[in-house]
Amino acid sequence: MAKRYDGTLLITDLDGTMIRSDGTVSAENCEAIARFQQNGGTFSVATGRLPSHFSRFAGLFEPNAPVITFNGAGIYDLSRKQMLCSRRIPVPLAELMQAAEPYAEEMEAVILNSETGRQYLEWEQAKEKLPELNGEPWLKMIFVFRRAAAAVCAQTELRQSSLGKMCDFSRSWPVGVEVLDKRATKGCAVRALRAMLPQISRVVCIGDYENDLSMLQEADLGVAVGNALEIVRQTADRVTVTNDENAIAALIDSL
Repeated sequence: MAKRYDGTLLITDLDGTMIRSDGTVSAENCEAIARFQQNGGTFSVATGRLPSHFSRFAGLFEPNAPVITFNGAGIYDLSRKQMLCSRRIPVPLAELMQAAEPYAEEMEAVILNSETGRQYLEWEQAKEKLPELNGEPWLKMIFVFRRAAAAVCAQTELRQSSLGKMCDFSRSWPVGVEVLDKRATKGCAVRALRAMLPQISRVVCIGDYENDLSMLQEADLGVAVGNALEIVRQTADRVTVTNDENAIAALIDSL
């Protein structure tokens, strides 16, 4: 017998979407996800977080599909604890650091993510360690600025530079500019994940920030939470309640 959510893949962002302003996930969202899965739904997450961060959600919700990590640079199977695919930053870190040098006075830190871990380095420290860092297989690099205005300015210039042909520069919070392979956005990862799941006939994505735009555009139904950036709200097919009002539960009940 067919179930209500057969063929539907629901992919949610975490911070600002599923996670509330106080850093918790509501019981209402978790109960709705369980109900969605019991009725044939396939549930996944698309986040900038590392796979190891999912341990904090153990017992709350359990994706029944691989998850999108590193903002699209990786797809990870939680049950097998295995990276299914990943894309590294396509240019040397030295070239990226040089491109960001004009903003050195505004730069607070550099965050580097690989499949196995995360490094947080102050700007000068990152420059000193660059020779040993340059050859590592980094999936994501984040420039952390002191002011949002400086982050936006740097993001705009980096996108317009020659690096913009190879790298994606987006923000998942006001002062962080994230560097990924151009083919490693959340939207690209949604397309790849859909191809892995032949039973899926409809993809629903929900998010709140710039880095979610590509997956909302890739989805059959793209949904913005009520607290999303205006550009995300305008891009979405539908706007639901805020992350503090059980947005995932509201979306599932509406499907």
